[in-house]
Amino acid sequence: MSSRTIRFVWPGIPVMRSTLSLSSPPLAAAIASGSFRTAGMVVVPCSMRTLAAVATGSTGDLLTRAADVCLKERRRLVLVTRETPLNLIHIKNMETVTLAGGVIMPPVPAFYHRPETIEDLLRHTAGKILYLFGIEHGLFRRWEGFPEAGLEAGRAGGPAGSRDGAGS
Repeated sequence: MSSRTIRFVWPGIPVMRSTLSLSSPPLAAAIASGSFRTAGMVVVPCSMRTLAAVATGSTGDLLTRAADVCLKERRRLVLVTRETPLNLIHIKNMETVTLAGGVIMPPVPAFYHRPETIEDLLRHTAGKILYLFGIEHGLFRRWEGFPEAGLEAGRAGGPAGSRDGAGS
């Protein structure tokens, strides 16, 4: 019997641990059922193959089945896609998952919080994922606008794509 343990650990954030025992049929695992309560699911990294399986409902393994359950139960599903450049098939699959209620979150580095290390960039991505689940943290400082221009300038002139000054 072999098993694989996946851990998500950041300073100040509780350890979230998932263990999958490969001795039992994976699709019979509790998380493959809608009656197994979760706050949702994050797939990091999410390959284009996994994205395509989720988008088409091809649930041939536990990962894609659990993602499908999140969509059918209207739970938060975040796919942190990792490949570039994207072709039209990738974009259509992202659209399909988004229309089904999922969130596509490529790990695009942000620089408004002035990262000094690669660790700072990784903390930003992890923090963005936690915010999507309503989990407060101290992994990075949220965008508050340009200090020299005041709050209004921060709302109007914040990072590209920002409408509310919250940053990207």
